[in-house]
Amino acid sequence: MEPFYPTLFPMKIVSWNCRGAGKPSFVMVAKDLIRTHRPNICAIFETHLSESNSLKVVRRLGYSNWFCVESAGLSGGIWLLWNEADIVVEATAVSRSAIHAVITPKFGEPWILSSVYVSPHSPSRKKSWDEMKLVADMDSPYAAIGDFNAITSPQEKKGGQIPSYSQLNDFISMISYCGLIDVNAAGPKYTWTNKQTNGQNIQERLDRTLVNEKWRMQFPEAKVDKRVWAEDPTGQVTIKSAYQIISRDNIGVSEHQKLWRKLWKLKCPSHIKHFLWLLAHKRVLVRVVLRRRGLNILESCPLCAQQPETVDHLFAECHLV
Repeated sequence: MEPFYPTLFPMKIVSWNCRGAGKPSFVMVAKDLIRTHRPNICAIFETHLSESNSLKVVRRLGYSNWFCVESAGLSGGIWLLWNEADIVVEATAVSRSAIHAVITPKFGEPWILSSVYVSPHSPSRKKSWDEMKLVADMDSPYAAIGDFNAITSPQEKKGGQIPSYSQLNDFISMISYCGLIDVNAAGPKYTWTNKQTNGQNIQERLDRTLVNEKWRMQFPEAKVDKRVWAEDPTGQVTIKSAYQIISRDNIGVSEHQKLWRKLWKLKCPSHIKHFLWLLAHKRVLVRVVLRRRGLNILESCPLCAQQPETVDHLFAECHLV
């Protein structure tokens, strides 16, 4: 085996399953994420956008170069963004489920990155695994990131039906064939939830980073971190859980500096921090406030129809939120 020398160029990659890049808040959240973490490469999955609409959005994110795979209807969609001043990216293969590219850092050896979104539907999954096997056969430093929509053991799923061995085997076999190692990330165990309640909640570890031995040798100090929300068991940012944080200490309007210090330390986008400020000061225009201002509407919560829609009820007490 030829010797591998560690790449000294500091590189940061963000892998984000955005679950829809057409939402009005997407660009604001994405820019905040990029500004905070300054990634050299940004892989975004489940954009749910056509190629033309994708181009309208990626041009606003501040990167000089990109590849875009359009979604199939409202499913999938992959973007790979980078700045050519830092690295050279050459796509070797592009499909509905992945962008496979050779990454050459400014000061370092080339390696292969697969940015992957695998469909949850069985017929197309085998094609995705076969693609990754072909890339692994190139025998180069190799990393695959993204949403694989698959688990390797029953322990990676909580709730719902227990998966059978046959359901796990294809994914496990691909990992073994490619010689990939699952790089465990700091943070909550599960990366996806169906957001259901009343005993119907399902959580799974679908997003991951897989690397081969040669990649690990080239980047011996590499680590994977999840950007997660510690106040929610699923790691998802929710206004309800954030409101509970700032309500714990019964912070009042007269304590502006104390509240801002607390909000500023939260690991979430700036527009969420601003909204939490409005929540803490009861300035959100809920139905009780709108009624008080002369709007002719019912005060009752439109979700449960059992209590007046106050800030406390909507963001902390309503059992349907």
